[in-house]
Amino acid sequence: MLRLLLLACSLLLAACAAPAPRDLAQNIGQTHGFHELLVPGHVCTLYTLVREGAGKTLTVYIEGDGHAFASPTTASDNPTPHYPCALHLAIHDPGTHSICYLARPGQYLDLTHFPCQARFWTDERFSEDVVQAMDKAVDMLKAHTHSERLVLVGYSGGGTLAALLAQRRKDVVFLATAAGNLALDCWLREKDLTAMPGALDPLQNADTLSKLPQRHLLGSEDRIIPQSCSLAFCTKAGARLQIVPGFSHNDSWQTVWNYDYDQ
Repeated sequence: MLRLLLLACSLLLAACAAPAPRDLAQNIGQTHGFHELLVPGHVCTLYTLVREGAGKTLTVYIEGDGHAFASPTTASDNPTPHYPCALHLAIHDPGTHSICYLARPGQYLDLTHFPCQARFWTDERFSEDVVQAMDKAVDMLKAHTHSERLVLVGYSGGGTLAALLAQRRKDVVFLATAAGNLALDCWLREKDLTAMPGALDPLQNADTLSKLPQRHLLGSEDRIIPQSCSLAFCTKAGARLQIVPGFSHNDSWQTVWNYDYDQ
C-alpha cells in the first residue's frame, strides 16, 4: 500500500513539473533562435514564434488541427497539438531568411486570458472568418520581418489554410504541404464525416495555383487523408503529389522534408 501511495505521489509530482505546452514551445523555439510573438485578431489571438533573418522572404509554417476534439463529437478544451509537426518543420529549417511558426486559433494560449470560441478550432476552422484572421496574421508577420515574399508551408489542416491563403494572396512564391487536407468535400465524403457548412475548400479554386511552384507530400500509410483527394487537388493545381513510403499522418516530417524552395 505504501509503495502504491509513493508511486501515485511521484506521478503527481512529475505531472506538476511538466512544462505547459506554451512554455515547451517557447523553450524549443528559443533554442533555435525564435522568439514568441502574439498576434491579436478579430477571431482569436494567435500564437507565433519568429526568427528574423536575411533577405526579403518569409517562410510561414502553419500548424495542423491539433487536439481539436476530445471525442469524435466533443470539442477539446484545449486544441494545442500533442506533437506540433509544423513547429518541428520550422525549427529545422536551415535557411537564413526569416521563418515563422503560426499556430491555429486556440492553440498554446490560456483561453481564460485569450478567449477563443471552440467553433474556430472545430466546425468553423476553415471558415472565411478564420481564413481572414490567418491572412491578417501573415500580413503582420510579413511587416514585422520586413519581408516582401512568402513561402507558405502547412501541415494537415494547416495545409488547407496554406492553400486557401495562397489562392487569395499575390505575394506567395511557393506553397508546400505535408499530409495536407487539400480537398475538404472529398475528405468529408471519403471519411463519411459530417458536413462543414461555411468551410472553404482549396480544391474549388485550385486551378488558380497552376503557375505557382508547389510541393505536396503524403505518407503511404496515412489513414487520415485519402490519396484520391490529394491527387484531385494536385491535378487541378498543376502540381505533383509525392508519396513518402512508410509514413503515416503525424510522423516526423522534418526528417524527409526538402527545405530547398528554389529561392
